[in-house]
Amino acid sequence: MAYLDRSVSPVVKDFEDYRLLPPEKRESANGILSFYFQNDQLDLLHFTLLVKGGKNYEKTKCVAEMCYNVLKEHRKGETSADFAALVDGFGASFRMNVYMESVYINMIVPKRNAAGFLNIIFNLLLNPTFEKNDIDIYKIKKIKDLQYNQLKVDVRSFQLLFNTFFEKGTPTQTIISEELVNKVSEKQLIDFYNESFCAENITFFAAGNIDDDLKHLINNLLEKIPHNKKIEPVSEISHSKVARNIYERREESVQSAVVLCRRLFDVNPQLERELDVLTTLFGNYFGSRLMQNLREKNGYTYGISCESSRFGKEMLFYINGEVNAENCGKAIEECYNEMRRMRTEPVGEEELQIVRNYMQGRLLRSIDGVTAYMKYYCSCLQKGLDETEFYRSREAIRNISSDRIMELSDELFNIDDFTEIVVGQK
Repeated sequence: MAYLDRSVSPVVKDFEDYRLLPPEKRESANGILSFYFQNDQLDLLHFTLLVKGGKNYEKTKCVAEMCYNVLKEHRKGETSADFAALVDGFGASFRMNVYMESVYINMIVPKRNAAGFLNIIFNLLLNPTFEKNDIDIYKIKKIKDLQYNQLKVDVRSFQLLFNTFFEKGTPTQTIISEELVNKVSEKQLIDFYNESFCAENITFFAAGNIDDDLKHLINNLLEKIPHNKKIEPVSEISHSKVARNIYERREESVQSAVVLCRRLFDVNPQLERELDVLTTLFGNYFGSRLMQNLREKNGYTYGISCESSRFGKEMLFYINGEVNAENCGKAIEECYNEMRRMRTEPVGEEELQIVRNYMQGRLLRSIDGVTAYMKYYCSCLQKGLDETEFYRSREAIRNISSDRIMELSDELFNIDDFTEIVVGQK
């Protein structure tokens, strides 16, 4: 038997150029676009209804999340247990996830049961029920989660982040509380559902062995979704001056949550691609500068990363992690030191090539199979892009130079532009 020699690195091979097939695109009579990712060998079908109407679109705190979480419980005249048993009987999975920009309604079902299952799910979506008992149960669960999460320094640090960087008085800027949860009414849930779940805000995605009969059924179901006006965001990133230091002391904390955050305006797709390379090198994989310094060299943290969240053409870039409370100040200073290095020292070709290889592998995994490709395409579509984004991302990874990274670093890592948020001790 041959054994793998793990002391020797495997050969790294560049992937060959090839054409990524676009999905089949259809449009229902009410204007809803559908995208089909065909695989005749996959009889476990995946469906996603993408609803533009996440938390940034609610007029009142908690409404979006509560709306779709209460809705998914059951159809009118059924209990939650009855509906769960019905879904299980189809061998299916049914989930709703509410994010900042969108709501994902995800369904997985064997092909032989797809027609019946889709009819039941659309019956739920087209005849929504928001019963007082379900709302009360959800509020109890939400408040319990809130009480628990308030003890977590990392959760609190992100509450303070959104409270700092979004426009004052908007729902996203407002920190959640038990009072706000209890104030949400049935009418607010119904109104938000009617505003968000309409033809103007919905896109449909499907992956697997989907025949023409099933596509015809899907089209008929989609055409039943009513019209309304396109929903607009309520909460947006503030352009006003923000505090430089926010510190919430917690005497009992063993670890402190640290967030270093700044705003970026007028972000275009090419800039976002290049920033993705920069942030990966700086703090978004295990071999990054921040991980090598704060974890491997100094032992201040188990993990630290940097990420960006895009809202339209604006973006929040942030570094976040939990560090030993006694070394909090040192950890923050090391983050700043790494920023200074990025602005003054060219990145070596060997380090940059490792990042290129890592990111090209990550990019390939994002389209590995029709279900992954469907998710990737869905993400691109939300930014106004299509499957050609794959090639543009690949070229940005391959072609970015050390000089360009220094240029981006000089713009991004101006320490005076960052707000420092600490929850715990420092």
